[in-house]
Amino acid sequence: MHGFISYSLPEPLRDITLGSLPAAAPADRCEFAHLLLLKATVTPPLKSSPILSYDNHGKPHTNRPDQAISFSTCNSLIYGAVSPGTALGIDGATRNDFDSSYPYNRVFHLDELDLGSSVLNEVDETAAFVWACKESVVKARGSGFRGITPKDLRLVDIKHKDHCYRATITLFSQEISTLVVSLGSHWLAICRENPSHICNWRKG
Repeated sequence: MHGFISYSLPEPLRDITLGSLPAAAPADRCEFAHLLLLKATVTPPLKSSPILSYDNHGKPHTNRPDQAISFSTCNSLIYGAVSPGTALGIDGATRNDFDSSYPYNRVFHLDELDLGSSVLNEVDETAAFVWACKESVVKARGSGFRGITPKDLRLVDIKHKDHCYRATITLFSQEISTLVVSLGSHWLAICRENPSHICNWRKG
């Protein structure tokens, strides 16, 4: 596909296949998924183009149940990723989306911004980082923000290791791990929690 870029991820994410396309170019996401699965060298190999479908919550699926897939649009690019398993959520965010007019108090807790800023320094950079983490979690969860709000999720820990950040998000006392990489001007967060764990999240 014209404009396709493949990315090399650090060791903790090495089994994830990540690519992007220009968002301005009309893209067939089924063809995009096919290319990602080909890059992933899945076994058994593909014999035909995958069937891409979306469930009632908008979560994408292919007819390869052993491979999870997720998409995100950020910074004029559409990112796509596939990973072994059944749960995967990716999200990209840039500091340009979080200027002084952004309603920070509706989305973030002050303590999570303070925690992130102790590592990342700038508040708008931290906001982009934390938002990408939260979005990746709800995408892996498979229901988006239906039934929850962004402030139901909270960044409680962040560490830099193996050329990426490891962030811990809590949702109703459950801890969820995300891995975050810097892609130049923006962050890309990746969550792939065990689906049985995700499906059991309930408020209270």
